[in-house]
Amino acid sequence: MQQMNRERFRKQVRHYRAPTGKTQQDLAKVLALNPQVLSHKLHGVRNAHLTHREVQTLVKTLVEWGAMKQQAEACELLELMECPDFSPTEWEIPPLNRLEAVSSMCSSMHLHNICIPVVEYEVLTQGGCASPSIVLEQEGDAGASRLPRWDWGEAIDVSTFYGREDELAELERWIVDDRCRLVALLSIGGLGKTALSIKLAQQIAPHFGFVLWRSLQNAPPLERLLAECITCLSQQQKTDFPESVGERISLLLDYLRKARCLLVLDNVETILQERDRAGNYRKGYEAYGNLFTFSNG
Repeated sequence: MQQMNRERFRKQVRHYRAPTGKTQQDLAKVLALNPQVLSHKLHGVRNAHLTHREVQTLVKTLVEWGAMKQQAEACELLELMECPDFSPTEWEIPPLNRLEAVSSMCSSMHLHNICIPVVEYEVLTQGGCASPSIVLEQEGDAGASRLPRWDWGEAIDVSTFYGREDELAELERWIVDDRCRLVALLSIGGLGKTALSIKLAQQIAPHFGFVLWRSLQNAPPLERLLAECITCLSQQQKTDFPESVGERISLLLDYLRKARCLLVLDNVETILQERDRAGNYRKGYEAYGNLFTFSNG
């Protein structure tokens, strides 16, 4: 199946579902799938995919919800997923018999490539203080000889987080599957980047030996941030640190190379010059640029 067809299918399902007021969780319940599993199948994460039976059930559910009016719409979804057509009998009974018939058959439809726009990530959440420890289920990971270590710093509680399944799956694919070394979440303030970053980190934490989430809300000096990260990654064994920032960055990178690590920095805008669209650093914080450059190198 072509990736473009899968993306088209996912986009169309969301297009049909949204006006009904139903959520992707509702769809997952009908399919008897965990919402996360459904999200992975819709995005093809780790080669997950919907079965033909699941595709047909999904289409029937959308029709049942009044999301589609014509047979051509149902046929398009089937073709996008290379799914067999419904039998003549199925077309003649509820819910498919509600659809308006068209003169052309499903096999005569044409699929068009579409451009996927850049997504601005927004999250609706209610924040509070996180509990002192956040327990996540650990997946078996070849080569992992000890329990992973996760340090959430001042991360807020995201237990009430909902939605954004597509964005979470896309970000997980970039980080876990494509192994992108540097990912930035960009938007104007107040759209929920913090909650999204925490939810994402919790979701993919089992893939990493170390997870560190840190807020730069108070614009901490880079020296202090590097010391905290090195202390955590060394499992409290490294307590004497080099004087220069450059040497501390090199030391941090050495630890990052020894284990699969996820470092999340929130509120990076606080170390940038205000009202500067070029993204220049505030005086005294220029060395952060070296950290990001070397981490992505």
